[in-house]
Amino acid sequence: MTSKLREQQAIPVRVPLLNGIMGYRVSLIRQNTLREFSNVRSAPDLKRFVAGQGHDWPDFQILEHNGFTTLGTSNYDIIIELLKAGRIDYFPRAAHEAVVEAKSLNDPDIIIEPSVLLYYPSYMFFFVSQSKPELAQRIERGLNMARQDGSFAALFEKYISFKDIEKALKLSERTVLKLNNPHLSEATLEATASEAQQLEVVQ
Repeated sequence: MTSKLREQQAIPVRVPLLNGIMGYRVSLIRQNTLREFSNVRSAPDLKRFVAGQGHDWPDFQILEHNGFTTLGTSNYDIIIELLKAGRIDYFPRAAHEAVVEAKSLNDPDIIIEPSVLLYYPSYMFFFVSQSKPELAQRIERGLNMARQDGSFAALFEKYISFKDIEKALKLSERTVLKLNNPHLSEATLEATASEAQQLEVVQ
């Protein structure tokens, strides 16, 4: 996931690899808290609950920047255990991740919260060593060719289907809470402007 810091450390290839889907967040919650979450209509409503995230994930910083109470820990399994134990109330995941993980956990006490969608612009890029600018240019050229001839979209759809995700999660029917991502550089905002406009459709 890109950030201003990472873009200072290496050369970003500013072609979004996952079409911005990492910015669509639904939450894993405990079944017995479903009624409490059904009353969430705004960011202040959700801020009454405690989120769990990896302490070194960009998402942790984004949630904190937007005023959400967030408990950071070292890995995914610990976050799930904290959720089960009631130490945290919800675990925001990218939409495609939540569908797979809820199925994988196979735990009737852990479900996907059905009514809220967190959204913030978030992009996955390839990063290349600063000593290899020609490699970055070659990757960018190849990715743009794949986008233009349709092969990029075909490959993406093979692994992540927006249509299937919408069907499973009903994203367009959810209350959308838009958050600010302070870690995007001006160059990235400019390069992803068209993607951001497309993502607005679901909102």
